[in-house]
Amino acid sequence: MFSQLKDFISLLKIDTERECRPCPAGWMPQGEKCFLFSEDRADWISSQYRCMALGGAVATVRTEDEQLFLWEKAQTLSQGDSYWLGLKSSGVDSSWQWSDGSSVEKGPQFWEREPDKTAEIRDLCGRLTPRDNYRRSWFISRCSNQLRRICLQQLKMSDLIEENLENDRTAPLDACYPNTNQTHSCFQNYLDQRWAVSSFPLILNPT
Repeated sequence: MFSQLKDFISLLKIDTERECRPCPAGWMPQGEKCFLFSEDRADWISSQYRCMALGGAVATVRTEDEQLFLWEKAQTLSQGDSYWLGLKSSGVDSSWQWSDGSSVEKGPQFWEREPDKTAEIRDLCGRLTPRDNYRRSWFISRCSNQLRRICLQQLKMSDLIEENLENDRTAPLDACYPNTNQTHSCFQNYLDQRWAVSSFPLILNPT
């Protein structure tokens, strides 16, 4: 019986990204976020609008893990180019803000050189340039420069549930779980299998 449980649990670990991916096609998942690395170039404002048109925004960086993830992907994809981040000078008190309006100073920072807080910093934005050290890969550029961009979408569990249930995207269950041969919502099957696992102890220890 325990060997059956082990086999069942290992089945649930099968890669389901092909049919049940949490991010749109072309976006890369990291934690509860999806990131898109553009190939085209635009100024910072246009980059923000293009990310918004895709349901996102120019990327913010909240943790060192996110910074490392973006730096590693940029090294692979950039071909020597830089990417706009959601960094922009506020024009007030020589401070910097993210594209969502939050203060950069409240989180980790990875500047190659700390911005001069006494200098005039209007029309300046921040880019990620994937050089040797991910901890020193933020650089200052004129917002009018033409660069690639990193877009961000925030995943929410409620959005994920609604998307899978309302869109009624059907797929053979064996695309996600090879022990089945029916057709149904891939996400609903995930819920069903989660319930089965949680109920398994009752099967092992009937009362």
